[in-house]
Amino acid sequence: MMKRIIFLTAFVVAMFATMHAQVWEAPAVPAEDISQVTKSTVGYLWNVEADAFVVNGMTSNVQACATRLTNGDVAVSTPHRCTVLVGNDTTVRFRLASYASNYLSCASANANNVVVNRSLNNKFRYEETAEGSRVYILTSATLNELLDVAWAYGGPLTLKNGQGKTAWAFIKEETVTSGAYALYKAKRQLYNIYKVLADAGKIGQYEDALKSAYKDYSASDATMESLLTAARKLFHVVYADITTPLDVSFLLVNADMVGVGSTEGWSKDSPAFSWAEFERYHSSLTLEQGATFLVGTYDVGFHALYRQDGSNAAPTFTVTASNTVRVMCR
Repeated sequence: MMKRIIFLTAFVVAMFATMHAQVWEAPAVPAEDISQVTKSTVGYLWNVEADAFVVNGMTSNVQACATRLTNGDVAVSTPHRCTVLVGNDTTVRFRLASYASNYLSCASANANNVVVNRSLNNKFRYEETAEGSRVYILTSATLNELLDVAWAYGGPLTLKNGQGKTAWAFIKEETVTSGAYALYKAKRQLYNIYKVLADAGKIGQYEDALKSAYKDYSASDATMESLLTAARKLFHVVYADITTPLDVSFLLVNADMVGVGSTEGWSKDSPAFSWAEFERYHSSLTLEQGATFLVGTYDVGFHALYRQDGSNAAPTFTVTASNTVRVMCR
């Protein structure tokens, strides 16, 4: 009788372990506990949902913005550097490193009035989104409005009329230069596929594919390339059951040219330009890449800064592809 009980117990434990393997834990955001950060710690204020970092702008009293890192995801980005000053009243101030006396400030509660200034409303209350997450909601201490971004992928900081992307984190500079931030992004893309399937109750239909992907996801020696390759492989198996919006940038090689600072995967027309940052004046530019997209609707985004020069020549983006069902540009 005792042997049967032991056997049954072992069977139940083994069965539970097999089922539990399909439950993925979200990757931990590689951020700091703001309350413990010292003023000498150099880092970046990161909008986790928009994947954009606060940048100091050209001078004081100008609109503060959040953008991608300007020199690759694994290199120092001087314009984005900032430090945190933690107050005794459960508030923080963010000092932009290029301007020692200037802080992230709120000119008013109206839209797009977050600036870099010396003395305006520059204190923010911080509240963790979940215990131990090190991701925070930042609220203007005087205006009682949440810090947000105006565009889906960053842009001007705002207190109103934003995108509802109000999750912020502070990451140390070495988190970027060590590659931990870039690895987190790649891991997150693979995890997002799993989560879409889990939310739709489709896990059981793709058990083998998910087990294979989980090996890459949980590998201690995972790399950006191994994770992105796993994401492409898994997506091609499960795409028919992707019924909610999903970032599929992994289908392109080097989708984020500025963030990576590399030409890999892309060809371009003349004249030549820098891949990290480039400017075109009243002329066209063509970028090409061969890629296979499965049947579906894809929203292709381009991010650029347009400076009004009085010519009313607003920039225009177009996308062409073979066997296209529908392509959206924004």
